[in-house]
Amino acid sequence: LAEEQQRLAEQSREIEAKLLEAMATKEGVHSEFGKHEAAALEKQEELMQARDELHGKVEAMKADLTAEEEASAAGQREMREHLETALAEEQQRLAEQSREIEAKLLEAMATKEGVHSEFGKHEAAALEKQEELMQARDELHGKVEAMKADLTAEEEASAAGQREMREHLETALAEEQQR
Repeated sequence: LAEEQQRLAEQSREIEAKLLEAMATKEGVHSEFGKHEAAALEKQEELMQARDELHGKVEAMKADLTAEEEASAAGQREMREHLETALAEEQQRLAEQSREIEAKLLEAMATKEGVHSEFGKHEAAALEKQEELMQARDELHGKVEAMKADLTAEEEASAAGQREMREHLETALAEEQQR
């Protein structure tokens, strides 16, 4: 009985030693796992922070681009309005000159009976002046149309460039978020 008790006591000590060793190993593994988990969480936090910073930068760039688009559109509208105003003023001036010439022509026609040869000179000069004015008006109109076409082409090119920049930024953001 004493021997059996002795053997059981030794076995109990061995089991207890193995249990303590297993517990120490478990704590060590748990501690190591905790270190790795903490490092992974820290890295994840850094990545999320970097992603948020990149997102903020892209949003700021988008806002700047939108502001530039709006400023460009406003400038182009202002230029178009200026050109249209200048054209309207020039057309008004040409119309007034045309009326003056027409009045002189009518006046010359009224006095035609007494001054036939003088009338011919005035009529020829008036017709020549009217032809010059019409030609000047047509040239001005052509120039304004060409300027409008140039402005429209610039607006389209500017809008295309801004769309391309926006798409590039969105693609870069998507790639960075994916990474």
